[in-house]
Amino acid sequence: MASETLPAKTRERFAGGSDEAWGGLPDVLATILKPLASLKLTVACFAMAIFIVLAGTLAQIDKDIWEVMGQYFRTPLAWIPLSIFFPRSIEVPGGFYFPGGFSIGLVMLLNLFAAHAVRFKVQASGTRLLAGLGVIAAGAAMTWLVIASGSNPEGLQAVPSIQWSTLWLLSKVGLTALWLANVHAVIRMDRSRKLERILLGATATLLGALLIWLWSQADAVALGDSSMRILWQLIKGGLASLVLLAGAIMVFRKRAGIVLLHAGVALMMLNELVVHTLHVEAQMQIREGETVNFVQDVRKLELAVVDTSNPESDQVVVVPQSILGLHHGASHPLVRDAKLPFDVQVVRFVQNSDLRRAKAGEKNPADKGFGVERIVEEVRPGAGTDAGGSIDMSAAYVKFLKKDSSEPLGTYLLGLYQSFADLPETVTVDGKEYEVYLRFKRNYKPYSMHLIDVRFDRYMGTSTPRNYSSDVRLVDPSRNVDRTLKIWMNNPLRYAGETFYQSNFSQDRAGNEITGLQVVTNTGWMIPYVACMIVATGLLAHFLIVLDRFLRRTGAMEPAAAAPGRRSRKAAAASTPSMSTWVVPLAAVVVFGGWLGSKARPPSPPRPGSGRMNLYEFGKLPLVYEGRVKPFDTLARNSLRILSDREILVDNADEKRPAIEWLLDVITDPGKAAEYRVFRIQNLEVLDTLGLKRRKYYRYAIAEFQPRLGEFQVQLKRAQDTPEAELSVFQKKLLELSRRLNLYMMLGMAFDQAPI
Repeated sequence: MASETLPAKTRERFAGGSDEAWGGLPDVLATILKPLASLKLTVACFAMAIFIVLAGTLAQIDKDIWEVMGQYFRTPLAWIPLSIFFPRSIEVPGGFYFPGGFSIGLVMLLNLFAAHAVRFKVQASGTRLLAGLGVIAAGAAMTWLVIASGSNPEGLQAVPSIQWSTLWLLSKVGLTALWLANVHAVIRMDRSRKLERILLGATATLLGALLIWLWSQADAVALGDSSMRILWQLIKGGLASLVLLAGAIMVFRKRAGIVLLHAGVALMMLNELVVHTLHVEAQMQIREGETVNFVQDVRKLELAVVDTSNPESDQVVVVPQSILGLHHGASHPLVRDAKLPFDVQVVRFVQNSDLRRAKAGEKNPADKGFGVERIVEEVRPGAGTDAGGSIDMSAAYVKFLKKDSSEPLGTYLLGLYQSFADLPETVTVDGKEYEVYLRFKRNYKPYSMHLIDVRFDRYMGTSTPRNYSSDVRLVDPSRNVDRTLKIWMNNPLRYAGETFYQSNFSQDRAGNEITGLQVVTNTGWMIPYVACMIVATGLLAHFLIVLDRFLRRTGAMEPAAAAPGRRSRKAAAASTPSMSTWVVPLAAVVVFGGWLGSKARPPSPPRPGSGRMNLYEFGKLPLVYEGRVKPFDTLARNSLRILSDREILVDNADEKRPAIEWLLDVITDPGKAAEYRVFRIQNLEVLDTLGLKRRKYYRYAIAEFQPRLGEFQVQLKRAQDTPEAELSVFQKKLLELSRRLNLYMMLGMAFDQAPI
């Protein structure tokens, strides 16, 4: 058995006992950085990050996503209640503190930088080092310019210097040049380097096929405007990353790819801090024909007191949510201010409410205004797991008192219900009337938006939105802007450092159409594009460097060619490939290819006169379902998967049948289809309710539980009347089965008794 002794320098590096082990760092600095660069710390940080994400996800059952972000992720220290890990029906007191997202991210960044300082030794010196650092500095400056180019705080986003059609043409020309370089490399490469030639040849073949498809396109621009915008951002980020890679190769050589990769990861992590610091999100709701010059923050409330006595302009005094104490469990202080015409005190605040008519003799906190006839009931606030994405309809009972006295002016019900309908309460002080709103926080802008027209395009035959679009007139006297613009899905408007996304469409009770624009201020919105390109470039560079090193080592390990006439028989036999090295893989490929081809082969049509329908041809017929055009076979497979968790029908004789045959039976022969066991029911309580017994695979036919549908309907009605947060597992399974039955009925099945 052969053995080798490691060189002294290598032994010292593994033992950590020399300056070479820590990149030539001084002993004191190496001692400080060594624990920070530990891989154990990296693993611990990843484990803590996974746990805080789990805790934040579970917390969204009870809290809104933004509340969870602030309490778990965008904080140095998070308080985690034990109750989030248990069913909500079980009250578990207490909790514990845990490092928040900011703390974990900071430690991960320090760990990353320490690892580079310790393990990644600079491989250049003198002029080469200075030149490499200069190239890296130029790449960093270029990266900053690319990020900064995404935001124009002075006006509309600048149009690219080249047209989209020209950019697309240049992209295809660049890919063609890359293909020609690949082909040239294959031709010029030494024929003894077989593996490299095979890899380059395969790459050239795939790239050539892609180019044939791209150049055969009739349209000058194969991608849409939104896709071309993304391509343009990626190209700019890619150019900056190539400059960074060139500098990293000069400084770090073989480690350049991994250094660049980590730089992209660090940039992505820093993006979260940029978003937390500079990101502002608001909404703008505009009725058709209306002009609006403010945005609303739907996460914050304010009390607005409006003096409308001046016909030229209104005077508005706003009391923010924090001063009023509009938070869960917060106290409600008496608010006095010289700008307010009266004193204000919140009697009761409801985060999310439901409005109903007040009953005769019912205790009502309001004694004036809208609240005398209406009363609010507290309902569960919206949570991050809610599918509807609706906002909380907050309301408050507010008492107004005469200024600097305890004389009451009345207690009013104020809420978002009145604010949305533009129905303020009126408070009279010394004969002067003031309008009062409880509304979302408003931020007024130097520009205004006038909605000319809003359109809501639906998928054919459904109410599912396919596209929203708004034609608006933007007027900004401060920048001499007066333009008519179009905003639609995936094509936002960028103006004055803000991005206007088409968000939603609605109608008020009067039938007026309303557009919803999401207004986002995010200076660093380009950072993810650039970071992704830096990471991708680093990964590709590292892969190519490692591949090149592997190929060089493989070539160096090949035995030298023996002198002519002196080649031994043993060497000749070793160089001759045995039959098993290619016969077995070839046989496996042929067998697998044959099996795959048999599965992909379309079924043979029935013989004429056999009386059988050509199911394959029928399955190709198109239809419109839920707004999308699809073949009948796709509808059959998808529907059967929803009902039965599989795409084929296994009849009562355990024979497999295609899904399209089952669908035709459902449509044309309901009695026969009712005998097919297609409903998968696993919940034992549901099985007991329907009078069914457990069987293998838990699949049942409608005919088996049709006699017990009456009891099922009673249980289903109770589940439908139960709040979603209080549903039991049994009730959730009832609702799920009900949806499957409704789908079955839509496909053509009708019950003989009391349909659901």
